[in-house]
Amino acid sequence: MLLTRQSITQFASRLASAFAACDGDTMKTLILGPTRTLMVGESAEDVIASLSAWIDSDACPFDASHRAGHFQLALPEKQRKAWSAYLTIEVRPAFTAELPVGVLQEGVPLPPEEAAAAEHAGPTEIFGRFNPSPGLWTGYMLTTIALFTVILGAIAWGGSQVMLGKPPHALWIGAASLVMIAAMWTLSGIGQHLARDEMAAMWSGMEEAMGERRRLTAR
Repeated sequence: MLLTRQSITQFASRLASAFAACDGDTMKTLILGPTRTLMVGESAEDVIASLSAWIDSDACPFDASHRAGHFQLALPEKQRKAWSAYLTIEVRPAFTAELPVGVLQEGVPLPPEEAAAAEHAGPTEIFGRFNPSPGLWTGYMLTTIALFTVILGAIAWGGSQVMLGKPPHALWIGAASLVMIAAMWTLSGIGQHLARDEMAAMWSGMEEAMGERRRLTAR
C-alpha cells in the first residue's frame, strides 16, 4: 500500500487525537487482549451451526473463518488499518453454579449420561477475545519477551560491574529496555482506543446474528 501525504496526515491526526483521549484512567484500564462473553440459551451445536451459517452467508459483513467451534472475524481487507483488531470467538457449553440448573446436585456431578444431556440442552457461552493482527501480536509478544530478557541480562551484567568496583553502566541498557516496554504499552492503549468502534461493530454484529431472543446475559 502506497503512503500518500494525505494518508500520513490523516494517520498523524488520528494518532494525536487518540493520544490526547488516552488519559490516566484509560491507561489504567488497558487490557492486553480484551474479552467479551455472551450467554445464550441453546446448545453449543446449535450456536455453532448458527454462527457458521451467518459467516458463510452474504449477511456477514466481515472477513471471517470458522472451524470446529472456533471463529475469527476481521474488517474487510480494504478497511483494515494497522491498529485494526481481530475477534476470535470460541463456543463452549456453559457449566456454572447456576447454569445449567441441575448440573450439580449438592456439589456432586451428574452421571455422564445426564451431564451429556444437560450439555446438549444448553446454555452456551460465546467467548470472544480481541487482539491485533496475528503478525503484529506475535511481534509484540516476542519483542516484549526479548526486552525483559535484556533487562535481566543488564541487571546481571551491572551487578558484576559493581562487584568488580566498576560503574554499573550496563544498567542503562536495562533502563532503556524499560522505556521501550512503556512506549509499547502506551501504543497498545492508543491502538485499542482507535479500534474501539471496530471492536464494538464486530461484537454487535455477532450478537445481531444470534438474535435478541436467544440472549440470556452478556458481560
